[in-house]
Amino acid sequence: MISGPVLLKAQAPFQNLFRERFLDLDGMMREVVAEIVADGIDEGHFEETDQNEVARLVTTTINGAHARKVALDEPLDETRHVLENTLELHLGWKPGSEVVA
Repeated sequence: MISGPVLLKAQAPFQNLFRERFLDLDGMMREVVAEIVADGIDEGHFEETDQNEVARLVTTTINGAHARKVALDEPLDETRHVLENTLELHLGWKPGSEVVA
């Protein structure tokens, strides 16, 4: 059974309202991630990097993970592991070394 969000995403190229909502959600997600990265850089938790590039990477990975889960029943933990390794390379962040806000 195909989930509701997947059906909506499939209609986004043809339905302006759906596309606009997904663009809004994507923009909000990128903004939040970029702010977190910028704050982490400012506070010395992360290495200097382009926070907008990292935000695009994270949101694209989240969207891809959702598609792979739905289409291939791939465990989300696999994508999380790949994303953590990538963030470690980009930010100098170590998985498991959570920053307390």
